[in-house]
Amino acid sequence: DVDAAFLSMGGGWLIVFATENDQLDEYLPLIRPLAGPPERFQRVMMAAQTGVDAADPASWGRFIFKDRLIGDAPHVGFPVTIHDEIVPPRASHTLAQAMELPHVGPIRSPALPLAEQLDAPVSGNFEGGLTAGFMQFDMTTLNGRTYDVRHSDFPRTDEGVEQVQHFFRTWRDAGTPEFILPQLGE
Repeated sequence: DVDAAFLSMGGGWLIVFATENDQLDEYLPLIRPLAGPPERFQRVMMAAQTGVDAADPASWGRFIFKDRLIGDAPHVGFPVTIHDEIVPPRASHTLAQAMELPHVGPIRSPALPLAEQLDAPVSGNFEGGLTAGFMQFDMTTLNGRTYDVRHSDFPRTDEGVEQVQHFFRTWRDAGTPEFILPQLGE
């Protein structure tokens, strides 16, 4: 069993991942003509999404906390970077919505208009006393330099390390993890 997890830049809605990913932009001119006229591309992408739904993380997100197939639900932290060039923010938001995660502030970009919004620190906020939440990072510090945080930056930045270590340390010491609001540059 997994009792606590801190996701690393996850996402769902795989077709959005494939078509809005900055890293794949250079390939879209090669892919789009295969669908025929531009207006047909969207219809082809909807059909393609239907084909990948069974493997899409967003299709399985609700089973993390609700309608579990086996075992108990874990504590979950889900960080997202606003300037993610690999996982489009809409893909991350889709997975967070599927999991019905609350949005732990500060709210950098209105991503989940239907989600509960909470201000950090947050602990035991979810059903059954679990700690669960989606949080956004826009700026970060690494080696004394402040900049826009990107996809692979978060886990190694000062704020990312502080958030993840605090989450697991409070889980180890108190039995319930806590989200904090790391202060930029501290």
